[in-house]
Amino acid sequence: MYGVPVIKRSLAVEVNLRTINVGDQFFFPDNHRIRGKRVKVYGMEVFTSSQLTFTAGALPVVSQVNSLGLIVNLVDASNSNRIFQIPYFTFIASQNGGMIREFVPFELVLTKSFIQITAVGGLVAGQGCYINLIYDQI
Repeated sequence: MYGVPVIKRSLAVEVNLRTINVGDQFFFPDNHRIRGKRVKVYGMEVFTSSQLTFTAGALPVVSQVNSLGLIVNLVDASNSNRIFQIPYFTFIASQNGGMIREFVPFELVLTKSFIQITAVGGLVAGQGCYINLIYDQI
């Protein structure tokens, strides 16, 4: 299981960086594929413009260098930050030996999870973070 998980289901999530200020938080949007369902997430990978130019919703994807100013927070069903302030860069598989980050499965609350800006750098409003969550239904 380490580094190359068996993918039972995956969910692509795009997060629009609407404003660019240190401390801004952008919550993951609701997704019809998992709405009303309980899911446990066990892996995650993210992409930069080096792997994907635009999100499915036509947002330009953040660059690798600008991803250094982003952190990820994933929230579980008990309102705890299970993945807490982990650098976005950590989840870029192509920059980490091709490894998809895995963790002990937990019940994810998608719409309470978020990306936070820690450094503005060259980020521009309207760019997107593209995230692939690896999950299974509970």
